[in-house]
Amino acid sequence: MDVFAKPEDLKLVWSGYSELDESRASALLSLVSSVIRSQANADEIEPDILKLVTCRVVSRMLQSDGMPGVTQESWGASPYSGSVSYANPSGDIYLTKFEKELLGIGDGYARFVNQGVPNVSSCGYFICDEEV
Repeated sequence: MDVFAKPEDLKLVWSGYSELDESRASALLSLVSSVIRSQANADEIEPDILKLVTCRVVSRMLQSDGMPGVTQESWGASPYSGSVSYANPSGDIYLTKFEKELLGIGDGYARFVNQGVPNVSSCGYFICDEEV
């Protein structure tokens, strides 16, 4: 299967890319391409869109700190303190709303059937002749 983006593409799109990440980036680009292919009809999507979405997802994954289960960190040394919350601490593959729109997926819809429930009056019958 074709990969939608190469490490060189990721390097151009993401300023945080370093050569140390190249082998991991190659593996992730392949995995994310497979995920996108399973979720969207890639044959009908412009190649540059596929490249952009793939690079965005992989860049989020590469930004994870590799500390599984840690979502935030705080520290302090009187009188100073600080804290950090990680956006994607476990390096999960996920698509943002914008990326789903670009791929044409995630257009949720709801349907309902109005069955015309009969009017039940306070007298407990469907048709009540007496005044309530």
